[in-house]
Amino acid sequence: MEYHTKEAARLLGVSVRTLQYYDGIGLVCPRRAGANYRVYTMAEIARLQEVLFFRELGLPLSEIRAILASPDYDRKETLEKHRLLLLEKQRQLAATLALLDGVLEGKDMKKQKCSQYAELKEQYRDEVRERWGRTEEYRTALAKDAARSDTENEAVLDGANAIFDAFAALVPCDPASAEAQRLVRRWQAYISEHMYPCSKEILRGLGAMYTADERFRANLDAHGAGTAALMHDAIAVYCG
Repeated sequence: MEYHTKEAARLLGVSVRTLQYYDGIGLVCPRRAGANYRVYTMAEIARLQEVLFFRELGLPLSEIRAILASPDYDRKETLEKHRLLLLEKQRQLAATLALLDGVLEGKDMKKQKCSQYAELKEQYRDEVRERWGRTEEYRTALAKDAARSDTENEAVLDGANAIFDAFAALVPCDPASAEAQRLVRRWQAYISEHMYPCSKEILRGLGAMYTADERFRANLDAHGAGTAALMHDAIAVYCG
């Protein structure tokens, strides 16, 4: 089956200009029919879907082109990872809707947010224990967490979300920029103050997890597409 540009755009939910741009930069190039019309086959439609999946993850077009051109690219594996990410975003949206519904029903927002904080801790407990369970930093984190009240936990969560929002507001930007590096230092200081002593080595490990672990990426990108990638890259610059 074949589609002209307007039909392909309608099918994929994008603009005609977007498809023309992708053709112009050599990302997805349809064949040309009579009168130089662009014609998209199912192969180009499938490739466009992959491009849109990667755009949803916040990847720049240059990186998407490199991924798709790589001989190691595994379409099935990539789509499975994207599905997991979408499921995580679905879970986050469901949690946000539950919080909103609770507010509309007159429930205590503080109690609901504390419940979300507990859920977040539970989600990452195994990963954190496996990576840092034998360190002094991990024991410090446990002690600080145990000593905090629900209200204090809420404040810690709000503070972290404010920093994530600040990173999201910078996307897209140079991770080596003064503003991005200022936010990295702010995040490192925040972790050290509220969680555990955060050396550059530990921060580097966290930054790697932000993109390598789909759940971390999904939580950060819930603040805005590309947040996880920016934090990863900015931390890498900062840590050297």
